[in-house]
Amino acid sequence: MTAVERATAIFQVLDSLSPDNHEAAVEIIKIYERDSLRETIWRARPR
Repeated sequence: MTAVERATAIFQVLDSLSPDNHEAAVEIIKIYERDSLRETIWRARPR
């Protein structure tokens, strides 16, 4: 599986989540960035 295929699969899973599960996933990703990567990449989309 290529990186593009893997990224596409991840986006499909995230798109299929309920709003509550989507919010929980975003929080987990933020914690991973902060604690493991020691940087913040995530930014909220402008509305």
